[in-house]
Order: sequence, then C-alpha cells, then structure tokens
Amino acid sequence: MAQFRYVDDNGQLQTIKLELATITLGRASSCDIVLVDDLISREHARLSRQSDGRWMAADLGSRNKTYVNGQAIKQKILVPGDVVRLGAKTLEYVDESAPGSLGQEIDFFLADREPPAGTAWAKINAPISIAPDLTERLVGAVEVDAFADSPEPIADRALAQLTERMQADRGFVALLGEDRRSLRLIAARSMGGAGSATFRAVSQSFVQAAHLQNVAGLYPSDRRSKPEASLPASALVAPLRSEGHSLGVIYLDRLSDKRRFEQEQLSVLMLAGVQLGAILGQLHRRVVAAQEAESTARIAVLRRLQASVNTVASGKTETLRFSARVLPGAERCGDLFTVVSIDDNRLLAAAVDAGGTGAVGIVQGASMLGVTATAVMMAGQRTELGRILNALGEYVAAGGVRQPLPMVVVWIDLVAGRVSYVNAGHAAPLLLTGPTRMVTLDQTSMLVGADEEAIYKPTGVDLPAKFRLILTSDGLVEAFNKAGQAFGDERMHEVLLDEQAFGEPEEVNERLATAKSEYLDQMPQLDDALILTIAKD
Repeated sequence: MAQFRYVDDNGQLQTIKLELATITLGRASSCDIVLVDDLISREHARLSRQSDGRWMAADLGSRNKTYVNGQAIKQKILVPGDVVRLGAKTLEYVDESAPGSLGQEIDFFLADREPPAGTAWAKINAPISIAPDLTERLVGAVEVDAFADSPEPIADRALAQLTERMQADRGFVALLGEDRRSLRLIAARSMGGAGSATFRAVSQSFVQAAHLQNVAGLYPSDRRSKPEASLPASALVAPLRSEGHSLGVIYLDRLSDKRRFEQEQLSVLMLAGVQLGAILGQLHRRVVAAQEAESTARIAVLRRLQASVNTVASGKTETLRFSARVLPGAERCGDLFTVVSIDDNRLLAAAVDAGGTGAVGIVQGASMLGVTATAVMMAGQRTELGRILNALGEYVAAGGVRQPLPMVVVWIDLVAGRVSYVNAGHAAPLLLTGPTRMVTLDQTSMLVGADEEAIYKPTGVDLPAKFRLILTSDGLVEAFNKAGQAFGDERMHEVLLDEQAFGEPEEVNERLATAKSEYLDQMPQLDDALILTIAKD
C-alpha cells in the first residue's frame, strides 16, 4: 500500500497510509492529512489514485507551492522515493506495489570501476547495419503512446515490448539525474534484488559508459569469452538519444550462458534507444512548451485583474504625496494596493500580496482591500485599525476562502502626528525620518485569515515634520541574481540611506527599481515587487 513517511516534531518516524482514492493535504482541520505549519495553505495539495494504481500529486494553488524532489510542481505522478515538501514539512512517498517505476535507488548495480572485460562498444553515430530478418522485429519495437503526460508509462510499455521481442530476461530504462551522471529508474522488468534466486548484478560502469561516452555496449563480445560469475551471461546497453544528447539508458540482459546476445541485436537496441529517446525528448519539450504557454496566458489574465485593482498609481493632498509602482514578475502576479485619503491630513495605505494564488487569490485580496478602505471611509477620523483587521481576519478564516494572505495597513494621522500600522505577515514598512535616517516598522502579526480568533493590535509611531513612508512586497528583496543571491533587506536599506534618496515619491521608487534591476543583471524577476512611497515635507 502507498504510504507517506515523515519525522514528526518529536523526532519520531511516522507513517500515513494512503487508503482513500483522493486525499487533501493542508493546514485546515477538514483536510485528510493535517499539517500544522504557517507556510502551508489551508488546502495546499491533493493526492489522487490513478486507474493504474499510481498516485498523482497536485498543488491547489498554494502560496508557497508544492515541491517534489526540490522542484515546484502543478501535478506529477509520484514514484517511490519521491520527497514531497509542503512548507517546512517533508514527506517521503513509499509504494512497493507501484507499476512501472522503481524510484530513485538502483540497488542491483555492481559498483565497479571498469566495464567488464570482453565488452564490445559501438558508437551511436556510426553506421548501423541490421540483417533483414531483424528488420521486421525492430519495426514498431517501441509502439507507445507518444502523447502520454509522463515518461514512466512510455518507458514501461517500450521496455515490455523490447524484452519480449528480443527475448531478454531482464531490463530497465533510466533517465539522467541533474548532475548528468546519476541515473533514476523509470521502468524495470524482472530486476530482482540481491535476495532473488535469479539475481545477477549489473555492472554500473558498463551502464554509465553508454551515456557518458555516447556508445552502445555488448557483453561479452563473443561466445568464446567467459562471463564473470557475478554478472549476467550476456547484456546490452544503449543511450537514449534526443537531439544529439543522451537522456539516459536502456539495458537488457540474459541470465543463461546458452542464450547470448549477438552484434546484430546490439544494433537493434541502438536504434530503439534513438527511437525511445526521441519520444521522451519530444515529451519533455512538449511539457515545457505547454507549461510556458499556460504560464504566459495565465499571467496575462492575472495582470488584467491586478490592473483593475491597482487603479491609482499616484496622488496628493495639501500635505501628503504618494506614488506606487509594481515591478512585474515573470511567474507570480498578485501585488495589490490601495490608497485612500480621508482629508488633507489623514490617509490610509494598504497592500496585499496575493502572488502565486491565482485569480481567486487576487479577487480575495481585492475584496480585503475594498472592505478595509470602505471601513476607513465610514469611520473617518475615528478609524481603528485593530477593529477593522479583527473583523476582516475572522471573516476570511470562517468564510471558507482559498487561504490566508499577507497584508499591511498603514494609517497616517497628521493631526495626531502619528502613524499606526498592522503588518499581518507582509514585508515591514520603512520610515525615513530624514536623509540617512530610517526606522523599520517591524512589529508583525499573523496572516489575515490564518486564525479566526487572531487579535490584531496596531502599533503607533510618532511622525517627524518631514518623512518618507515606504511599503514594499517580498518580491523586491527576494529577487535573485545569477549567483543565486537575493537582493535582500540590507541592499534595499543601503539604497534608501543614501544622502540623495530622501526625494520625491517617484524618485524613491525609481531608485529602488534601478538598484534591483542592476543587481539582477538581466536575470528575470520571478515575483511581483511593489514599491509605494508616501511623502511629507
């Protein structure tokens, strides 16, 4: 039975059996698997058992995404050994009954340093000659569904056909890992472990030579050569080729000394490797292209929604001036803001980061801003941020909306000479009290909607006669350069603490945007970055 294994907060190994056909994972008590972590959404991911018994993992539009083996996914067929991460929780997927996939480990390799003696090699780009009686056997040798959505079923079907038509006892298909040397099994036939009565080790060096040197191999090279006792009587290996590159290997062997492979059968496997490699390479390119097209179309829709919310980019009263700018991200869209002036001396500024939550998140974020702005306009000078955020948080948490969102709300009251703010998991506001002088408003609270009983208490700070108040989103400090280093709070502070940075709101925004762009050095910015500056002189 399929299971998840994980280490709990007490350091104990726990096992969760996947007994239902559909299983929801998240922080909400209504989920089938409840994971308590602030980085996990109320309904974060879903597992669905497929008709062939395998399990599909799908992200439910979570803010912090779902990762399988370190890669963010929308959906993916799980194989045993896959590591699934949600927030700070890590779970290992285990399923001994899963067909067509053996996970990450290859426990039947003999860790030798050299290929076995008596091995014949043929370069994949050399002319291939096939006897007429083998030609028919090759045609359709890898008749597979080339439009499948994952490599495992393609490889499993191709391997089943090849082992039968080439009368092999065992075989496997493996793809290269990210290091271009390690191998990951995606299909295997009768590869018994060391405890099997028919077990013979597979030479690791023999297999790796196929993709490292772009060659196909036959062991032993002729009937006169005596095979090593620990190895199969005869074996074939060939690289999976796609557009001049090796994607992995296909391997077949025979255990009986009376049934050895011939040179002609090596040629057959070489062509099969090219054919299967082309199919798998096409699959990879199709999936990547589909994801890019989907992402482009999706971002375009989200941008239109975002623009309908962020309608006022600049403005002023008799005493205050403001300017807002959103630097668009390539993959995540959803930084929202609103600015509402009650009179010449009182102003509300609020921001919500709905990036990564899709259209539902943006609509939810827009509603949160709209409710807050309406409440402030109704209350006027009697505005109490705590009461507004308490009511909003209770509504979001109890209303079954998609998930809690980070939000920051700032209330400037020049009559009282103070600024009050509630930062519900958003990036901290920054207050420039003069050139080279800055205060970080870093009192934080729980995300809006994380807990319907959460209490939000505003923090107040005295305002000087002149100031610049700056709201940013985490997309600014979390933009990464080519070396994988984030722009970071420290660099942002350095820009703002420059003697010349105490300028007009548009100038402050431009300084931050330019500094970020120069730091990235043409690397794409993945997430939106909001910069909203309010000034008084």
